[in-house]
Amino acid sequence: MELFGYKCFNANGKNRYGIDIREGIIYSTDKDVRYGNDGHGYHFCTNMEDTFRFFKSDKSNLCEDIFICEVRAFGEIREREQDRVVEVDDGYYGLYAAQNLEILKILTREEIIEYGLNLSPDRTVRFVSGLKLSDEEIERFREKYKASYIVNDAIDYYQLNDKDVYNRRFLLKR
Repeated sequence: MELFGYKCFNANGKNRYGIDIREGIIYSTDKDVRYGNDGHGYHFCTNMEDTFRFFKSDKSNLCEDIFICEVRAFGEIREREQDRVVEVDDGYYGLYAAQNLEILKILTREEIIEYGLNLSPDRTVRFVSGLKLSDEEIERFREKYKASYIVNDAIDYYQLNDKDVYNRRFLLKR
């Protein structure tokens, strides 16, 4: 099996467990692959926006504290739902653990933003909730999604710290 996806790392190029990650390298395990903190294998997401759940961008420095890579997973691959009973939708999607993970490319900031600008509104909400955007980037998202109050409310809430935006939306509907 082979899947392509994304993986997020902290700025020093290490994963959560201190393993040094480099572009062009294939990482492998010979242990039983399972998803989760007690499992083995290299974790990745098929949707970039879901990587932000694991390495949140510091809201003050626009992703300088993390970097995002395109990856190729192969060999034994386990989906999160195979190793966990998920009784409710907790907002995690397309999460996997792989026996082998190749770091294909470290993405530039522009490539990350372009990815976000080409998502459905629901996925864009997840994107803007996890990655700090510059003022210029916010305007690009507002222009692209000008007809979507869902995206614009998420920008107000997550990017501009307007914690009353959803209350105002509720009051308008009454």
